[in-house]
Amino acid sequence: MEKITSVKNQKIKDLLFLKKNPSQNFFIEGDHLCEEALLNGKLVSLYVLETQLPSLPSSLQSFPGPTFALSEIVAAKLSDTKKPTGVYGIATMTSEDNQVWPIPGRILVLDDVQDPGNLGTLLRSAAAFGFPNVLISPHSVNFYNEKVIRSTQGLLFKLHLKQAPLETYLPAWKKTGLPIIGTNLHQPYQALPNLTTIMSPCALILGNEGHGLSPKSLEWLTTNVLIPMAPEVESLNVGVAGSILMYEINQKG
Repeated sequence: MEKITSVKNQKIKDLLFLKKNPSQNFFIEGDHLCEEALLNGKLVSLYVLETQLPSLPSSLQSFPGPTFALSEIVAAKLSDTKKPTGVYGIATMTSEDNQVWPIPGRILVLDDVQDPGNLGTLLRSAAAFGFPNVLISPHSVNFYNEKVIRSTQGLLFKLHLKQAPLETYLPAWKKTGLPIIGTNLHQPYQALPNLTTIMSPCALILGNEGHGLSPKSLEWLTTNVLIPMAPEVESLNVGVAGSILMYEINQKG
């Protein structure tokens, strides 16, 4: 096993670049994320603080790919957290480019969602409430942003992800009769509790934090719903609203 003791080592330089510029691969931190990547066939290489090697989970100890032992200085350099985990990895993109997408099931569609925390919340809820497919527009935050990856706690690896112009898919889905659900206060709507059943598969489309759904996205809606709230509350965070909608759709599906 190769030991890395200098932050000037080329492998460490490459890792630091990858943290800020995910491309075909992306950086992950923590034994839980590394285990999830391994279990889903996405772990490429492993970097571990030398003193933590004996306490690694057994699955990571038997990882057949490249594993590197790190000095304390190098391990600390790789982490942005107050308490570095000492366990880091490179995972490969969950690319759907050469596979059938979407797979059968519901689809979460995000129209220019910008905040990594919101995207992470929505991805966890998608995995929890039966939305295996996620489509995001080109100007949305990157799936592989560090904060997004941390907040999904490995559930990212269980979803089928696609980043593409929404017009590549939504018009065709609408023509085939796929229910496309969204929420907009300025169009006729149904209160969410009043919906009886929702066909599955369906698509749920959520908009930008500041501007909501784009005019084009509004044209694709087949069902407009409203989440009832207290009168003094103007709106919900998109992560919260989307999670409520996915839960309700899953219950009614």
